[in-house]
Amino acid sequence: MSEEKQPPIKLDELGDALKEIEELSPKGRIRLLNSYIGGFEKWYQLNEDCRLHVSQFLDYKSMCNLERCSKQDQRTVKDASIGIFSVEIAELDSNSVQVTLRFSFTAKNYEVIFSQNGEYVERVCVVKRHREIMLVKSSDYHQEAVNFAERMIGKGQNQLEELRVSMKNYPFESSQMRSLPRCKLARLAVMSKDEMWWWLKWLPKDNLDVWISAYENNTFKLVLSSEDLNCQQFRNAEQLRVSGRVDYTEEQFLDLKLKIGLFDSVAVTDKVINQFIKNWINGTGCRLKRMHLGFMKDRNLDVILRGIEFREWDKDFKDEVSIKNSRFVMEFESICGIGELYQISSKVDPYASITLQISDVYQRLLCLYHTGTRATSLDGEIYTNYTAPDYLYH
Repeated sequence: MSEEKQPPIKLDELGDALKEIEELSPKGRIRLLNSYIGGFEKWYQLNEDCRLHVSQFLDYKSMCNLERCSKQDQRTVKDASIGIFSVEIAELDSNSVQVTLRFSFTAKNYEVIFSQNGEYVERVCVVKRHREIMLVKSSDYHQEAVNFAERMIGKGQNQLEELRVSMKNYPFESSQMRSLPRCKLARLAVMSKDEMWWWLKWLPKDNLDVWISAYENNTFKLVLSSEDLNCQQFRNAEQLRVSGRVDYTEEQFLDLKLKIGLFDSVAVTDKVINQFIKNWINGTGCRLKRMHLGFMKDRNLDVILRGIEFREWDKDFKDEVSIKNSRFVMEFESICGIGELYQISSKVDPYASITLQISDVYQRLLCLYHTGTRATSLDGEIYTNYTAPDYLYH
């Protein structure tokens, strides 16, 4: 007698279990779901909707293994989206490119290295110190690396949040890149401004954390004109780091919405910085967290601090701030270095303040840090809490 075939499990029959899954961590979700459906022994009983839901929580290697099991599993994997959090495409040396993926449900990275081996491209997958090598018949390892990266971005429905690219021969003409509506962080090492604009067109217009530099060892010097800086991604960026020169006009600089900025500019004079700080003091400036401003000559502190009340970081100041946070001064100097340091308070909130620093190493670099914030102790006392900034490349 043939074994009676059990009816398929329907997605809506999971009921409250799905709600419970959504409230758990990613690992907890798949563990609970696996327990509910009886493990993969009952995988064939699930309908396609449920199979797709389970598949999207698998890592890339598991999905590759699953698609080999049957034609139906192959279709499931093809149709399932993957939660891709970040993608990095980086030239490692003169003959290899590394693609690094991070999935939304894990903090671990998945690395694939592409290099040329005669008429084949060698693809080395690194997962948990385990290496798997695959040979692909191709004469262009750059193209194979980009095909893989863009295919994975598409597999995640272009919903990745972070993109990092440092590659000198990106095949733009054959690229399948599309708009990345949820991307909030972009690190771009480019060979030209044309490449920069090509990447920017795929990114959101507002609230970006964007870092643009010339590709390593490239003779191209990155200079952004005032017209370039009118680009909405630059105007409305939360963080902007440019390894090059930006030619802001006075009006553009004073109208910045940045929280973090790092760049050189010949137009941001000491007089302009003085007004920038005054705007912050009066509550009309940007929500500053950190600003590094390079210049072509040494800064003039008399001009910068004209008409501004400040406290020098002398022994009395250091002793006073150490009462509430004994590690602040040590941590600040460890991260930011020493030099000439001044504390400037806000008129809107006298418990908020910024630190102005002229480095003792590079006197053409002026830095501003939002180090003082309002805080309330357990007994109700309001005071200024001083905290050092994060490391620059945190």
